[in-house]
Amino acid sequence: MAEFPDLGQHCTFGHCQQLDFLPFHCNLCGQDFCKDHKAPHSHDCPSSRNEEADSGCSTSAPSKPLKPFCCSYASCSNNEAIKIICPFCELNYCLSHRHVTDHQCPHDPAKSQRPSVSLPHRPQPPTSVAAPPPHTETKKATVNKVLNAAQQQRADRLVLMKLKMKAGGAKDAIPESERLFILVILPDSADKGAVAVSNKWTVGKCYDQVIKTCNVDQKSDSNTKKLRLYMQDCSEAMDMSKNITDAGVTDGMTLELRYE
Repeated sequence: MAEFPDLGQHCTFGHCQQLDFLPFHCNLCGQDFCKDHKAPHSHDCPSSRNEEADSGCSTSAPSKPLKPFCCSYASCSNNEAIKIICPFCELNYCLSHRHVTDHQCPHDPAKSQRPSVSLPHRPQPPTSVAAPPPHTETKKATVNKVLNAAQQQRADRLVLMKLKMKAGGAKDAIPESERLFILVILPDSADKGAVAVSNKWTVGKCYDQVIKTCNVDQKSDSNTKKLRLYMQDCSEAMDMSKNITDAGVTDGMTLELRYE
């Protein structure tokens, strides 16, 4: 630049000394600075420490529109062409920090007007008496629940399936296609026995198989009473000469052995 030795000015900030052909002139301290130190806070302007800058840095020949009003928000270096004064703290801010919530205004009236919310008092239950678990009664009700007819029938069928492998009598001598498993309620008790019979047998032969398999003592009662097979909840004894399937007995059915 030897051809133009008097053109431009050196930045007067510290050790910068950058030669700028369009220097920025600070109206506060009267010094010339480069574009990196044109703002008062950038070159630590001594005149801006005690008064708010009404006009910022200017240049003798600016290449961009002049924005002399600096933002007062910490860590913000934005400048604006017009004043944006906060009505509460009375400081100048840029467009990004013009709202009281944006620059965290210490004099924001909304902070003092927010009502304090007090939670309602909830009385604590007495700790000396322990309340019983709410599900205790439900468990007792489940244990003592009486099964209805359909549930009892399913339970009997499940018992019969478990006892098929243990069913006594002539199970192995009966062809598999003829096997018929019945569940018999024994007399004067709630015990039940699983018995394998043939669907070709009469009721009388099935009766003998039940007596033999379940070890029922026919002499335990008076001679005037005889044991007979009954359909469940039926008052009339089954016909001993009738075929077991013709009498309405199916696989898994429950019969009763009781005295006439």
